[in-house]
This record gives sequence, structure tokens and C-alpha cells, in this order.
Amino acid sequence: MPFSRPQLNPGQYGYTDGLPKLALKPDDFDVCTAKVIVRGNRNVLTNLFKPASVTSGISTNLFCTGPTVEREQWGHIWADVQWKGLYTAHDMLFSHTVTTRETQWPQTIDTITYYVPPSLIGKTSINNPATGRYWRVRLVDQLSGVSVRGVVKGPAATPPSPPAVTGGTAGAVGGSIGGHMIMPIARQQNFSGLQDPVFNAPRGWVLKNYDIQQSIALGGGEALYFWTANYDWAYDYGP
Repeated sequence: MPFSRPQLNPGQYGYTDGLPKLALKPDDFDVCTAKVIVRGNRNVLTNLFKPASVTSGISTNLFCTGPTVEREQWGHIWADVQWKGLYTAHDMLFSHTVTTRETQWPQTIDTITYYVPPSLIGKTSINNPATGRYWRVRLVDQLSGVSVRGVVKGPAATPPSPPAVTGGTAGAVGGSIGGHMIMPIARQQNFSGLQDPVFNAPRGWVLKNYDIQQSIALGGGEALYFWTANYDWAYDYGP
């Protein structure tokens, strides 16, 4: 039998499951969802909820990603509508990692043999008395890393750059990423006593990779971006 919602005039819509519902996601875009019924056809539905429109009624920083039709019958359309954006400004999220590195000594490079000084391993001689040769040493040290995530709105033609780093100075034990002071959490080990240690340049927090994982065009030359960046901490010297 014919169906009609008399309170809906042609071209109008109503909510079938309450007002739009907001989900705040600090490490992703905030999401707002609603179920609607529209008196009209698909063109009417599309005009009511145009992509990038701010039609949620909750925030002008939430942008419609378009409707998904659930049912179309008797001159009405039932649909799910979603908006994404930044309900409030999001700060960056930091996740720390620690990995282990092992190096074997002595090492011969270009006919020159490099060895671990006895002070680094609690010995008084550079040679093992049992063999008369340099101590065979497996150095085990730890490396600090940080994974950074962020969501921003910016120009569509100019994606955001990775967060800048500062603090890569001699003897530094921490530095800033995107204006936030971040301390490496791995156990620190001083390699300056090695015979001819490797000097790290740059040092401090070093960007390893940067990935814009998702972008949503908003129209008007703007877009939403969800990005991740990974940094490793480089001390002054290394094996």
C-alpha cells in the first residue's frame, strides 16, 4: 500500500534514529553519522547531503562524505549519512618504540682493524689473555623510535609537511618534534670510546618515513589529511 510521511513536505527529510551521533577519534577524523528518510528521489537526497557540505548541524568543521541509500520506496528514500572532520583541533599523538641492535667486534675495514676499548667491557687490556687477540665482543644497544600521527585541514594543493625537528646538537638527550619535547626512552650507551666510532649526521630525531594515509577533498581548495611520520633517535656516535 502507498506510504507517506505527511509531516515531510516534498524535498524535506527527517531522522529515523535520533539526531546525528558524534564519535570523537583523537587519532583519526571525528565522525558523525545519521539515518534519514527523505521525501523525494535520489537527486533530492544528493542535493540535501552534498559531499563536503556542513549539514550535520553539530559543527561547521564536519564535512559530509555523501549519503548511502538503504531503501527507496513509495516516493521516499531511507539512507545513512556520514560526516568527517575535526570537531575541535587535534594535537599530535606520539607512540614510542625501542628496538635492539647487535654488532660484532673486532671489525676489519679497508685493512684496518677496529676493536672495543677495554673500558667499555670492564677489562684492563685490549687483548684476551687466552688468545692474545682483541676481545671478541657482541655489543648490544637499544634504539629509540617515535611514531607520530596527526589529522589536519589545509590547502588541497599543498599537503602538510612532516613535523619539524630541533635539538640535534652534540650531547643532546632529547629534542622536539613539531614543537613537542620528546625524550628517547631506550637505554643510552656512549660509543665515543670506540676506536674510530661512526659520527651520526644528522643526529637527534631523524625522520625515517612520512605517509599521508588519507585525504578528503572538501571543495573550495581545502582538504582533510590523516598522516603518520616515523622518527629514529641518533646519538652523537654509533658503532
